[in-house]
Amino acid sequence: MAQTDTSPPLVAYTQVTVKIMDVNDNNPVFESDPYEVTIAENAEIGSKVIRVVAHDKDTGANADISYDFAGEYKHLSNVFAIDSQTGWITTLVTLDREMIDHYRFDVEASDRGAQKKLTERVIVDITVTDHNDEPPIFSQDIYKGAVNEDALSGTVILSITTTDRDLGPNAEVTYYITGGDQMNQFTVGQSGEIYVSKKLDREKKPWYDLTVSATDGAFVSAAKVQVTILDANDNSPVCKTPLYEETISESVPSGSYVVRVTATDADEPDTSNSRIKYTLTGSGSQSFVMHETTGIISTGGLLDRETVAKYNLLVTASDGGGRSCTSQVLVTLSDVNDNEPTFSLPSYSVTVAENAEVNTLLTRVSAIDYDLGINRKVRYAMKESEGRFVIDSISGIVSLTRPLDREEQAMYNLTLYAHDQGTPKMTSRAYLIIRLLDVNDNP
Repeated sequence: MAQTDTSPPLVAYTQVTVKIMDVNDNNPVFESDPYEVTIAENAEIGSKVIRVVAHDKDTGANADISYDFAGEYKHLSNVFAIDSQTGWITTLVTLDREMIDHYRFDVEASDRGAQKKLTERVIVDITVTDHNDEPPIFSQDIYKGAVNEDALSGTVILSITTTDRDLGPNAEVTYYITGGDQMNQFTVGQSGEIYVSKKLDREKKPWYDLTVSATDGAFVSAAKVQVTILDANDNSPVCKTPLYEETISESVPSGSYVVRVTATDADEPDTSNSRIKYTLTGSGSQSFVMHETTGIISTGGLLDRETVAKYNLLVTASDGGGRSCTSQVLVTLSDVNDNEPTFSLPSYSVTVAENAEVNTLLTRVSAIDYDLGINRKVRYAMKESEGRFVIDSISGIVSLTRPLDREEQAMYNLTLYAHDQGTPKMTSRAYLIIRLLDVNDNP
């Protein structure tokens, strides 16, 4: 407006436009601080992660913004790329959550001020989420365990463990027995415990070589599990023969072999469960010796068939756990000619009239022999008879063979012999006194 000094004053008006030139006095301002985002580890190379956006209140070049990693995070430029114009962050490589599951870095937004550039930072927080790309890994390639064969169903033998570098459901492992257990003797729990599911029998199968597989739904891994079945005393000794019948001579020396009793035990060899001890009982068992480990029975002294002709023995075969079996042993003694005939009396006496006729039977003597068979057959003989008497070798009857005369000899003292038919022959003797009775035969 312009005005004159006249009265009245004259006034004139005009429009004036004032342009204010921009000065770079405003920093870029990000839309968010911080930026947080998640991305799957299996995202393809070049995948967009997040876009950072900043604004600048200035104008022109002062508001022209470019984006880049902050200086100390430049090394991440080999993992992520930032579009300097748009602010888009993309992947340059395949991510691996198991190696790095989290990235946190600063992004700078800079304007293009001519006099000075203004810069602002913002935090970008990228979390890498899991993808099932890791297999379960067993803690061992081979597991070894042992269990008693009499273990009850449900008995835990050992535990297997795995690790899976994935997370959550991707790391949840399920176990299966996939080999070596055709009869389904074992079960594996979902915590990795391997336990007995059916009755075991070491004598049928003493060990198992199992294959256990673990799967997380995408991958399957396997390990070996070697299970040794430990022996339990569940088998009694089995005696090979229930009855032994042996005949030995009564003349065998002490320590002579009689018989060997054998028994077997199906439990684990060279353990107390299968180690057998033999014992001998029965009437007359004290006459024999039983070897407790070999089962050999031998004579413990001299035997006498005439005292005991037969022995009825009982052998018990026992293992270390108290189980046992028995065998009967019948021992018969065969005879040897070890007994001489025995007269019924050591001395016989008979009286006969001096006028007895020839062939008169005077007496009968007898002897017995306790041996058997031909060894007990007795034959008789006589000495010093002067031909007047004779003894029947079989019956033992003494008879008169010549006339007698008391006045010539009033008494005869004869020696009688009894011998058996064994080899060598055995002989005993007795005496026969014959007294003559007087008859009136002289004037």
